[in-house]
Amino acid sequence: MHFRYVEDEIRVLVGIDAVKTRNVMQTKQATLCVEVTEGPVRSFVSVSGSVVLRQPPLTADLVALDQRYSRTDFASDWDEASAAAAAMLSLRPQRWIAWADWD
Repeated sequence: MHFRYVEDEIRVLVGIDAVKTRNVMQTKQATLCVEVTEGPVRSFVSVSGSVVLRQPPLTADLVALDQRYSRTDFASDWDEASAAAAAMLSLRPQRWIAWADWD
């Protein structure tokens, strides 16, 4: 899963036929949980809120994902079929939960 936080929303690149995408299209809601481990410390954040589906993804979002993940393939070489198979979920956080634990 590839995502970025911008303009008070979390944008997640998804496949249009993915189960999570179909669920979001029905409920207009989503939750994203991210875990980061640094040494013995595990930090988590869970974000829930309303979602808007953008299809196809905006080129600016794909370029930003390339930069965030040190890649070059999100924003280039998209043919019509690839663009039709992808979408960007825009999650507007309404609830944040964060915590950490350690070994």
